Amino acid sequence: MQQKKCKDVMSNPVHTCSENDTAEQVAKVMEKHDIGFVPIVNACKEVVGVVTDRDLTTRILAKHQPPSTRIGDIMTRGDLATVQADADFRDAEEVMEQTHRSRVLVTDERNQPRGVIGLAEISRHNEARRAGEVLGSVKTGFAGARR
Repeated sequence: MQQKKCKDVMSNPVHTCSENDTAEQVAKVMEKHDIGFVPIVNACKEVVGVVTDRDLTTRILAKHQPPSTRIGDIMTRGDLATVQADADFRDAEEVMEQTHRSRVLVTDERNQPRGVIGLAEISRHNEARRAGEVLGSVKTGFAGARR
């Protein structure tokens, strides 16, 4: 049986924002597309960070920062959970388990966003037992460090 590729199961299109966009602009993208995760890209459309709805809550609202705050100043940089579009779907599951993240960003060879694999895709493309294992690993990570 041929292994599924990340590009075959990811959700797309990916809605991105620029690191110079404001927190308010990112929140409006999330609202418009009913998403809670936005990759942040540079001028070359390469991923430089991500922002979640939780990031907006804890880094903007809870700290009384203005909606005009530049998103590049509060986004998560560096330690991003990513997989290549041509990677096996199991690779995305492993990244989620190892990083305790509920979403993995799917990128191409130029580090440009192509899709997202979240817990919904894990449950849709797995038997219940395996989906439960991945969810258990992700949930365990939330107790210590939230992402």
